[in-house]
Amino acid sequence: MPLDMTGPARWKREVHYRRYLSNSGSVIAICVQDFDYPDYDPSRFVDLADFPTEQEAAFTPLRPQDVIDTAATTPDDHVAAGQAVRLLAAIGSHWSAT
Repeated sequence: MPLDMTGPARWKREVHYRRYLSNSGSVIAICVQDFDYPDYDPSRFVDLADFPTEQEAAFTPLRPQDVIDTAATTPDDHVAAGQAVRLLAAIGSHWSAT
């Protein structure tokens, strides 16, 4: 079962912003609503937080604990563990770049 980092924001009808791992491996802010989530890989959301503005999404510190807590819900799932490691590495790279 893949790591699901969509969290409760997945059901928000209002426009909001999330942090997402791009194909290039960088953390980006994306604009979403509830109907947009099926278009995204749930394991590429970097944390569970959602934000009302792109600025807040871009500049609020990332929460690696969200990844750790979510991965802990499936302790024997090697796919989820690998995805968590990928997200944590991206968060670490993001911190060192800022």
